[in-house]
Amino acid sequence: MSKHLAQVRRHIIKNAKYSKRAKRLRIEDTVKVKFTLLSNGKVKNIQVLSGNKHLHKSAIKAVEKASVSFPKVSKSIDIIIPILYKLI
Repeated sequence: MSKHLAQVRRHIIKNAKYSKRAKRLRIEDTVKVKFTLLSNGKVKNIQVLSGNKHLHKSAIKAVEKASVSFPKVSKSIDIIIPILYKLI
């Protein structure tokens, strides 16, 4: 299970992009996202639990885009994952 979680986290981080507004406002934050990973690898019920409102859409998009690469699991599971947005 932890192997799957690490894969999910990697794919989400790879797909996390800053919105132009958040970048312009120089916002850095961790957005905590919760979603259900279905046994077929698809996701549903994506919710933002915490983090700056200017990063919410970006976090949801990151999960949606990354979901095409998520592993298949034996049963549906709820996942809560932090996504760190940090300017370089």
